[in-house]
Amino acid sequence: MRISLATLKDLENLNDNDIRHLRETGYNGQHAHPFPKNFPFEKEKMMEQKMKGWSAELGSVHWSRSFLLIENNKIMGHLNLKNVFLGTLHRAELGMGIEESMRGLGAGKLLMKTALAWAWEQEFLKWIDLGVFSHNLPARKLYKSFGFVEICTVVDLIRVDGVSIDDVKMVLKLR
Repeated sequence: MRISLATLKDLENLNDNDIRHLRETGYNGQHAHPFPKNFPFEKEKMMEQKMKGWSAELGSVHWSRSFLLIENNKIMGHLNLKNVFLGTLHRAELGMGIEESMRGLGAGKLLMKTALAWAWEQEFLKWIDLGVFSHNLPARKLYKSFGFVEICTVVDLIRVDGVSIDDVKMVLKLR
């Protein structure tokens, strides 16, 4: 298992990983994503968004960087850091997805360690934000172990397939 910073040549393989992962169930069979079971993912649009973010200059609007979890030369997960809009250039939003077969093996810890080491080197970044479904206890524990603090729970933020999901907002102050 290894981690690498994504490049444009990784786009198609990362999208394949995204689609596989987004079709899986989450922790204890509960929803892991804000998408219904048969959501029609648009592969070309997904690739275009990643390409724009990866090509954007760090510290500019809509920049993003993705760290890839690779096992046996196959992308099995990723951690993405990105800018959401102009007023938040000092912040990054973190999103992570790991395929079921790699969960519980330390993959999340390895992705977090690598991505946060990179983030600490970026002087423009002051904070990292994330949202995690309240029922995803392993992810919440992982984020806390890296210093993230829970700041609030948004009750009934998302409804997927008729299921109400609360979202926990967490932050990490870098400097």
